[in-house]
This record gives sequence, structure tokens and C-alpha cells, in this order.
Amino acid sequence: MGVTGGAAAVKAVHGPKVNLSTAGRGIAAVDMSHWLVHIGTSSSELANRFHMQPKVPLYDLIFTQLKQRIDSCTALGIMLIFVFDNSRNPLKEDENLRRSAERTKAEALLMETWISAETYDESAVIKLKKRTFYIRDDIIYSTLLVLKHLKQAYIFAPLEADPQVVSLQLLKQVDFIFSDDSDILFHGGLKVIMDLSFHNGMCFIITQAHVIEAMKRLALPVAQDKVTVESLSAYATFMGNDFIKTFPHKAQLFSAFVNATTTEGKRDVIIKACTVSVILEESKSENKSKKRKIGTEVLDNSLLEMFLKTYHYFSHAAVFKFKLHTTFVTKDSAQQFLNGEYDVTLEPLNAFDHHLINLF
Repeated sequence: MGVTGGAAAVKAVHGPKVNLSTAGRGIAAVDMSHWLVHIGTSSSELANRFHMQPKVPLYDLIFTQLKQRIDSCTALGIMLIFVFDNSRNPLKEDENLRRSAERTKAEALLMETWISAETYDESAVIKLKKRTFYIRDDIIYSTLLVLKHLKQAYIFAPLEADPQVVSLQLLKQVDFIFSDDSDILFHGGLKVIMDLSFHNGMCFIITQAHVIEAMKRLALPVAQDKVTVESLSAYATFMGNDFIKTFPHKAQLFSAFVNATTTEGKRDVIIKACTVSVILEESKSENKSKKRKIGTEVLDNSLLEMFLKTYHYFSHAAVFKFKLHTTFVTKDSAQQFLNGEYDVTLEPLNAFDHHLINLF
């Protein structure tokens, strides 16, 4: 999930996990899908009840698990704003189909294991039940009721939560983000809490400095003190992600792209990246038993279209931008979100201020 190799690269730079308390006090945006998946895959009781037919309510289990996490954060002086996914991102259609196929296969294996008198293994059944957990609509509804009961602020993103939580951070409405998705780093996340264990409070606290160092270790050209929208979006696209495959010679392509100083230069790099080798076969000769293969290169227009859409998604994903009614001096942002004390507009994550927009 996320940018190919992105999470591993920044964690290697970060080093061993640290305690969440070192992140300091503040307000955090929570990528809600990750917390719900973690809750569903870590609780045997919830996994068992999830697979009951007909469906049974999960409210009480979600309440218990969420309250524990909220209480842990509150004890550290961390207020939370929960951000939900909304519509499915159409760029992610192939990845969603792949995940659905994997889940269907696991569900078939679960049923086979469950009905087998000879090979039945309770621990194996529980593992498969956790593996086939997903966020159903009734889980979303139960979670919303829990958050209302616990008086916690929440919002929905226009599409996925990743760019939305980054928008809140860039607008200084939250101090850090809870998520395990490396996409957030390449949307421009400044401080992201990853792989948090609520058993011991250990986690990775990833900053932009870790992203810069990860790029340098791959010999990628980045500024000494910051990365740009362009370099982050290019990294995410060339390296591969949930929308588009990893490109051959990705490091060289990335370097050529960010070093190009004109729209035409960047366009040439993109076209080179999307030009693929194909094999054509000649008609079978009377004097030869095998067909002779000829290699040629062609521009893959579908790949080019996906490249441009992916690049622009990381740069300019649609987000809700919130204008709070009062300053943080008089009331913190979590309380204002809870009370609905804001105006909202639908805007791109970053302004359309660079030359690649001319490619459309």
C-alpha cells in the first residue's frame, strides 16, 4: 500500500522506533481507514463476530477499541480529528480489483478450512478471518456513532483521506498525522506517525527530513533543506504506487525529470518513461521451424495517460479546505471541527502553479 518502497526507505533512515510521547502535545489528523483495519485485524473477538451470518452489530467492540486509543492519545495531550475516505478513487480501480480477488481467494480458503473435520485448526481459522476483514458500510456507521458518543471531531474527504489529512497539516490545523500509508509523505506530509503500537506506544515519527535523506540514499537530486511538490509527485509516480507500476530506470528518469528546466524537457522525459518495448512476430518461414522475433518501441498511450493522472493526483488531489471561524488562541481546531465552526471549499491540494499543467 502506498508508494513502492517509500515506507521502507524512510523507516530505514529513521532507525529504531521511538515512543509516541516524543512527538509532543498537539492536534493530530487520523487516517481513519488505517485505524479501523488495525482494530479489525488485531481483535479475535471482532474478527469472529465480523464473519457471523446474518451480520451482527460491532458497535460495542469498536467503541471499546477506539476509546482505548483515544484515551491513550488524550493522556499524552494529543487531540484528534478523524478523517474518513469518501468516494473510491477511480485511479485505484485495478488495485481495488486485485485486493478484492485476494480477499475472495482467502474467503474460499477460510470456508474450506472451517468445514474440514480433518484439517480444522482454530488458530488458522482466526488468522484467515482477520485476513478477510474489510471496512463494511455498517462498520462506518457504527464508528460514526462511537465518535459522536465520545464527542470526537470527524470529517469526510472528497475521495481518499491521504491528501485531506495533508491539507489539514499544511494549513496548520493539525500538528501531525496518524497513518501507515506512505502516500501521505509524497502528498507533502510534514510529520507522520507510522506503525504505532497501542500496546507499548512505540512508532516511527517520519518528517520531511527523513524523506529527503531517503531520496539522497537513492542518489536522487533534492534540495538540502526541503522537497518540492514537483519532486515529491515525480518520486511517487516514477517509483510506482497503487495506481501505476514501477518504471524501469526509475532513478535516472526521476533525476532527468527534476533537472529539466522547461516544460518540453519534462515532457520528453515522461514520453521516454512511457515508451515500451514490444515483440512482433514475423510469419513463419517455409525454411524455418520457428518464428523470428523483432523488438520495437512504441509509446503506450494508456500508460502515458495514467502517468499524467497519477502525477497530478499527488500534486493536486481534490481536498476540502477549511477556514476556521476563530484563531487557535481562543479555541483549538479540534473543538472547532467538532462544533462545525468553519467554512469549507473544494480546492486542489496545491495550487496549479507549475508548468506541467500545460501538458493537459
